[in-house]
Amino acid sequence: MDAMDEAKQAAPASCLLEIEYEELCRDPVMYFRRVAEFADLPWVPAFERTIRAASLRSENEKRQRDFTPNQQAILESVLRSQLVRYGYEGGITDEAVSRRVSSM
Repeated sequence: MDAMDEAKQAAPASCLLEIEYEELCRDPVMYFRRVAEFADLPWVPAFERTIRAASLRSENEKRQRDFTPNQQAILESVLRSQLVRYGYEGGITDEAVSRRVSSM
């Protein structure tokens, strides 16, 4: 994530198209259309059919489903600044992370 942020700073804004993962999962056809337009590529009906046939779903809840509370706390402590920066803080506070990591 840090490398991506650095690359974004080095490139002109007109050369970047940023799409949130959740948005792409919610409406892949619309966002792939945006990508094609941004890249000045024609929209091909066969490509749309391929996108509609593909299964694209958010895996954001996977860590809560598959990780133990201690593993989640470690992950949140390591990624805290990025999670907050990108709007994924969802109840993550310095105090909560410190308390959970300290109790391990």
